[in-house]
Amino acid sequence: MKKKDERDVNAQAEAVFELWRSYQRSPDRCSLTDTRKKLLYARLRSQTGETLCALMRYAFESDTPEARFWRGGNAEQREYLDLENLLRVKTLDDRVERALAWVDGEDPHDPDGPKDDDDDGDEPECDARLDPGFPARVEPPPVYGHSLRRVRGAPAPEAQASPPPPARSEPQPFRGHSLRRPPRS
Repeated sequence: MKKKDERDVNAQAEAVFELWRSYQRSPDRCSLTDTRKKLLYARLRSQTGETLCALMRYAFESDTPEARFWRGGNAEQREYLDLENLLRVKTLDDRVERALAWVDGEDPHDPDGPKDDDDDGDEPECDARLDPGFPARVEPPPVYGHSLRRVRGAPAPEAQASPPPPARSEPQPFRGHSLRRPPRS
């Protein structure tokens, strides 16, 4: 790589990182580690800094189901906003495409519904279960078991009224401190 190209890649990587960092709850605690640099450099081989910045804005600002999922709008209420997840190789091209559509003011998701473009012959719902970033979320049906513990995905059990406490007998008179030794016999 030439010096000029290397400086350009460094500047793009720092710009993407700084934008991602600005969205963090504690931006001062985020640092551009060697691992993150390598990740950004690798992704900048196939994308531009501008498209990766568009992806960061899409992930943190858009109101699409996919972006809400990443921000914790999922069953586990878990966030998926780390650079490693957002810049995942398998989904990066599709995510960047949806981000650029969102930046252009278009609907990032096809109005005809999700397409099965991975050529494995299965339905799009199968892809939704494999990729948490897939736009069409298919919720599993509730599962009811015979166990007393709550099954994942099952609705919360209804609150049952607890029986009233037993009636108390007459109060006992004070018998002294419990630290006192009993008399020897």
